[in-house]
Amino acid sequence: PQQALNYWQQDLLSYAQSPPGRSEANILAALARAYVAIEDTQQALNHFNLALKIFRGHNDQRGEALILMMIADLYYNLLDEPVNALEYAKQSLASSTLFSLSEEADIHGYIGVIHSDLEQWKDALIHLDRSIQLDQTTGDRSGEVQALTIKCAIYEFQNKAEEAIASCQQAIQLLETVRTDIKIEELKTSFADKQLDVYLLMIDLLWEEGRFQEAFNYVERAKARNFIAQLGSARVEFRTGSTSELLEREQNLRFDIRTLQDTLTALQNLPRSEWDKNTIVEKKVQLTNLEQEYQYLLTELKIQSPESANLISVDVAPLKEIQSLLSEDTTL
Repeated sequence: PQQALNYWQQDLLSYAQSPPGRSEANILAALARAYVAIEDTQQALNHFNLALKIFRGHNDQRGEALILMMIADLYYNLLDEPVNALEYAKQSLASSTLFSLSEEADIHGYIGVIHSDLEQWKDALIHLDRSIQLDQTTGDRSGEVQALTIKCAIYEFQNKAEEAIASCQQAIQLLETVRTDIKIEELKTSFADKQLDVYLLMIDLLWEEGRFQEAFNYVERAKARNFIAQLGSARVEFRTGSTSELLEREQNLRFDIRTLQDTLTALQNLPRSEWDKNTIVEKKVQLTNLEQEYQYLLTELKIQSPESANLISVDVAPLKEIQSLLSEDTTL
């Protein structure tokens, strides 16, 4: 984060002699995000507000809406002030026509979560339902899972067991479909870690309703899926055993890629009429080359790592195959 701060502070100096424009606003926003990363909330707010003022001065409504969501996130996650977070998020949502459907779904889901934290259940459900509708339109099943899980928790708090169980069932069905679709093992494990709580919600609900057999089935289902994910994709610290030269190259490449991504974002946040297409194309080519170089470097790091030899991958055997391996007097 400190390296990023130094970079953006230097970049900001190049605009010091000119009237503040959108490019400067984007740099201020990048600086604010760097301050968020080191949890310097006051500096982050100062820079976000400076960027917000510039975007408003240029009547850049999308830039303004994005900054408002960043401020909302700061209030919610760092300052633990959900009321302020909600105010800024709703201001951002007022510009929903400037967002893609996926972005609008995320904002509705975000607002639904805040209303839920404030125990404003009716408003929470309205925004979560809208988020689910948009996720279904865009095919974002992981977003839909998250919204359904929050609905389940809300219904549980309201003692509406049947509605809670129905929401959990939908979430689990989708969750298992998403896990099946993820091809990268590390992503499967990460997704399982984040989403296991929906199983726990479901188990608690069924137990409280006296549906013990169903609760037991979900316990076994959750344990089996999580165990298989962990067993089949044990995390490997492939940097162990690598040379310091390779590790330094990897760190530098990661920084260069992040910096170039931020530069591209800043360029493309300008109105299309002001896009420097040649520069954008040039930066995209540079980014593609850096990402390819980074992939090659990761491969080299993994080759050097003794841990890579322990990588395993598994497939789940179907029930009939498992039963065929058991004696006749054994039941599952």
